[in-house]
Amino acid sequence: MEALQIINRRDIEDAINDAAKRAAEEVIRRLPVHPRPAHVNQKQAAEMLGVSPPTLAKLIKSGALKFNKCGLIPVTEIDRAIADV
Repeated sequence: MEALQIINRRDIEDAINDAAKRAAEEVIRRLPVHPRPAHVNQKQAAEMLGVSPPTLAKLIKSGALKFNKCGLIPVTEIDRAIADV
């Protein structure tokens, strides 16, 4: 560990910020990487949008969200719905 000579308040703040940045980078580095799915089911879509399943059903019925050929909702549809809000 390197020696740290603290001279003033600014040095203390810089040292704290550097330590916090290194700690955050280490936590992020250790997180498992999960690829984002291309399509989700209705329950997952409702969770991603922060709405109830009945509200999601209304969004689908109104055409605000569309299914793919397999009956799943493309994540791009969810991104578009979030951007429209």
